[in-house]
Amino acid sequence: MKDILFKLLEIPSISGDEEALVSRWHSMTGKLCDRSWIDDFGNGIGVVNEGAEISILINAHCDEIGLITTKIEDNGTIRFKGLGTDDAAVLYGQRVKILGLKTIAGLVQSGKKQDKKDPALKIEDLLIDIGSSSKKETEKLLNVGSYIQLDSEPAKLLNGTVMAKGLDDKAGLAVMYEIMKKIKKERIPGLTIYFAATLREEINSGGAITLASCLKPDYSISIDVAETNDISGSKSNDCTLELGKGPIILRCPLLSRKLENLLSHAAVKSGIKIQREATPHFSYTDADEIHRVKRGIPSTVLSIPIRYIHTANEIISMKDLDSTAKLTFEFLKELAKSGEKA
Repeated sequence: MKDILFKLLEIPSISGDEEALVSRWHSMTGKLCDRSWIDDFGNGIGVVNEGAEISILINAHCDEIGLITTKIEDNGTIRFKGLGTDDAAVLYGQRVKILGLKTIAGLVQSGKKQDKKDPALKIEDLLIDIGSSSKKETEKLLNVGSYIQLDSEPAKLLNGTVMAKGLDDKAGLAVMYEIMKKIKKERIPGLTIYFAATLREEINSGGAITLASCLKPDYSISIDVAETNDISGSKSNDCTLELGKGPIILRCPLLSRKLENLLSHAAVKSGIKIQREATPHFSYTDADEIHRVKRGIPSTVLSIPIRYIHTANEIISMKDLDSTAKLTFEFLKELAKSGEKA
């Protein structure tokens, strides 16, 4: 699975600019499905066992956080806004690549007089220095609207961990790919399974909304990430989540208790260690939108533990990816055995 993950990490996929990644995903997964296509919105979709009595949508989003150019100053520096991120403290001092007429390196700095990391910094205080001396020079290289990616190379760390940008949610895509491989070897009768690499989760879940409206599955499960607090610490009333300790089952008022219970049952039955998280309002995943499409689609979320989410150097454990794929596969078998439509 690590090789697949690193192939996905090669391709930038900022919200609104995911076409190249979806194209790669489509070519990688077509052989694992009975049928695959890219829909009008741009989601990459595959299906197995089409026409079975029960259907479920498995989705992972292919967009990653990034920036977009909003203004070019007279001195040649670039102003920007965030796509899925507005944390100035994280962005300050970050190397970036502007995807203009050609790829241009740059550095995020403060436009304030003080040139130091300031907790009071806001994203509107920041600018990108590309070494340009004038607005005219910069305009030859990029335009307002040019996307900007965080500059970071994937790295293998100790104990089977990986550091990279975009692990939210390319880790989920890698898990979904592994599930597709498992189903290719061992079909699950009685269950139509849609697999989807969705667009725009980081900004409005637009891809998931249109997809669910068209497919109308009986159920859905979103494979995403959840931030750990094993290093950074937590508030007294936060759930304890750790890297390498297994996938995270989420309880949320918007999500299906039936599907949550099936996940828990599958974990116990298969001896897969899990962690639990609870939120009082939203899951902050595509499931928040999918669950209310049309007549309502019972939905759940299975999360991969991640450190330093929404930074240029997120960290995951490959052990967690493996166990997330295994648990999802066992969950699908339990759902098919239940024989129950929503």
